[in-house]
Amino acid sequence: MTSRLIAAADIVPLIGPNLGGMAVRQPAVFDNFDAADGTALSGRITPSGQTWYSPAGGEVAAVIYGGAMTSDANTYSSLDYGALIPRISATFSWSPAVNGDGNRSNASFAFMGGQNNASTLINLLHLQFTPDVWTLEVTTTGASGLTGVGYGSWKLPLTTDGAAYSAAMEFDYVNQVVILYGPDGSVTPIEVVGLGSTYRPTFGIWQITSLQNFRLHYHSVSMGTSLAQGLVASGFAAPMSPLAELYGTRFTRRAPFSMPLFGASGNEAWFRIATGQSWGVSGVTSGAAINGRVRLSADDGRYSWNDWEFDCGATTQGNTNPALSQRRGFLLNSQATPAVDKARLSKDFSGNLALDVHVAGGLSPSNPVTISGEFEGYFTRVVPTINAAPLGAASTILDFVGN
Repeated sequence: MTSRLIAAADIVPLIGPNLGGMAVRQPAVFDNFDAADGTALSGRITPSGQTWYSPAGGEVAAVIYGGAMTSDANTYSSLDYGALIPRISATFSWSPAVNGDGNRSNASFAFMGGQNNASTLINLLHLQFTPDVWTLEVTTTGASGLTGVGYGSWKLPLTTDGAAYSAAMEFDYVNQVVILYGPDGSVTPIEVVGLGSTYRPTFGIWQITSLQNFRLHYHSVSMGTSLAQGLVASGFAAPMSPLAELYGTRFTRRAPFSMPLFGASGNEAWFRIATGQSWGVSGVTSGAAINGRVRLSADDGRYSWNDWEFDCGATTQGNTNPALSQRRGFLLNSQATPAVDKARLSKDFSGNLALDVHVAGGLSPSNPVTISGEFEGYFTRVVPTINAAPLGAASTILDFVGN
């Protein structure tokens, strides 16, 4: 395999005018904060040519120290992408602070996509996260109107010893989905009604909270669709982080998911989480199927945590009955009621298929169970509906705990 250095003349046509019929690509906006200690962020020109706006009114301006953006107090800093943002990301770290109280729950970063710079936080997508948990919120009226649309915990707690991690949000404006690429390697799609209409982010905003708990650093930030730039931005990151950049490169059909199952209120209930996916060629051989593997983690955020992996098989073609087969399973707390204890696969005579999961009774009424994981195969993810009944033609139930 041979390689060569890429000259500037090779690069300019890719990001500039459509010269000679070459492809036009959106720019990769980024900053790696390569500047002298004490450099003010506000007014700084990034290596990609944009100007930083920092801070919002009344906040403390961010500065650069040790090749990273930081601040002694709460601050918002923004860059103008100039078009709808396809992806916003950053590499970041928590470090011990002199006289810091070590409270992890208040040591938060936030990425935001908005229609204005950091002085006006309206029509905003707001991803806030600590070393342990994350929350995605939206608002049309400013910080006081933030409403949660998704939340979760990292697979493993992140360290606060200066180790750097990366995370990103991608915006699917057609399907109104935000995809969170977590610092733990997780990939979580979150439905956001109004994405592309009410929420049309063209400014990237990065927030740092106060120095009360830890010293917070952004080592790099970026916007755009460039995989190469995403990997560059992950250069300082902990080993798991680049997995998020490369997720989905396998040839198999893969669909990550994260779904809160609202409404059980401590009672047992079935929830529909997927329906059939179309396959084949119309007029030749076609149909719908739920077929493949499901990896599922479920918890109520308190005592009940379990992981299950199982195979599904159901098709609308022929008279075969739905089949479920457990591959592995584990109760992280064997003394507690499992959060999810069964799966059900069913079909009817009208070409419909459904995959449901069962939330056990006796859990906390105030803590909805959240399931997250991955479909691999033929599945159509749906917004969970409670009290789902099996479809009428045939069904089968898999008892995770009994296997």
